[in-house]
Amino acid sequence: MGVLIDTSWLIDVERRLVQDPRLAAELPDEPFVSSITIAELRMGVELSDAAHRRNREAFVEVLVREATIVAFALTRPLHTGGLPPPYVRPDSVSANAIS
Repeated sequence: MGVLIDTSWLIDVERRLVQDPRLAAELPDEPFVSSITIAELRMGVELSDAAHRRNREAFVEVLVREATIVAFALTRPLHTGGLPPPYVRPDSVSANAIS
């Protein structure tokens, strides 16, 4: 079983890697990353100032090369937690593991 890594966890690791490259060992052996997470990280690269952009871009490139990217598509309606469409709570579309 692989673990689907959350964007916020990856941002935390990327920021701490600048201070201590040994933290790369924190990444799972078989990381899974959603295509949504990759898009969010790439947006972070685009919004970065010049001082951080190069490191963030390199981090995303390594992640894309080394991780299994899980594409997401809505093939069936989402559970809306009782809210009428199109209102969907963000926490109703999260995932923790891929088996």
